[in-house]
Amino acid sequence: MLATPGSGVKDHINANDVTRHAERGFVTLICDPSFQIKSGGEQRDSNEPLVRVEDIRAAVDASVTRPFVSEERIGLPGSGHAANGALVGHCFKDVGPIVGGNIGGTLRRMLGPAKVFETLAKVGRHQIAGAKVAERHCQPWIPASMKYANAAGIKVDQLLSAVAFYRGSAYRHPRSTGRLLSTNFGGLLGFDAFHLGSTAVHHRRQEALRDRTIRGWRCTVRRLADRTGQISRD
Repeated sequence: MLATPGSGVKDHINANDVTRHAERGFVTLICDPSFQIKSGGEQRDSNEPLVRVEDIRAAVDASVTRPFVSEERIGLPGSGHAANGALVGHCFKDVGPIVGGNIGGTLRRMLGPAKVFETLAKVGRHQIAGAKVAERHCQPWIPASMKYANAAGIKVDQLLSAVAFYRGSAYRHPRSTGRLLSTNFGGLLGFDAFHLGSTAVHHRRQEALRDRTIRGWRCTVRRLADRTGQISRD
């Protein structure tokens, strides 16, 4: 099961990964996020991270009803949403983020505290305005073309490469808008893909320590039993 990144199109972004997994004998499932591309739902272009996590849960539900799917061997490569889905839903044998970014943490660091709350205030205004006039306000994930990227003064090579590939090359998908609702920034800024990460690590350490203690105790008991038997024989 593969989870696409933000505004990702299943038809080409993860096509190579799907093919490679299928060639190795894995049952592979990939789907467009809710409200995007070929998936249904309104409002279009919505990209709420918790809904993305719920998409993953729905995909699990659909998969385990198939007789050829082993529920004990479900893996989840994908985005930071995949990591979050695995942390809150313990039905995966393994998880391997392909683009394992924490979108909420990244945005908060990029903007800084003052800008974060300024953005949240703007989100609130868009929310109220949209409710009154039933009109949505969208923003691009990335500039719509290299022309806009250059006009914005963008110098980050990785971002420019993304614009060139996703918005300006033959690989641009006709169904991909590259946009999200402005109100989605509220959910994005409040999202933490790895909020249970430290708790999970602590839990695993405690389990490992407990198992080590139990193994040590069993070894001690066996040694004592062996010594007791030797003393009795003597």
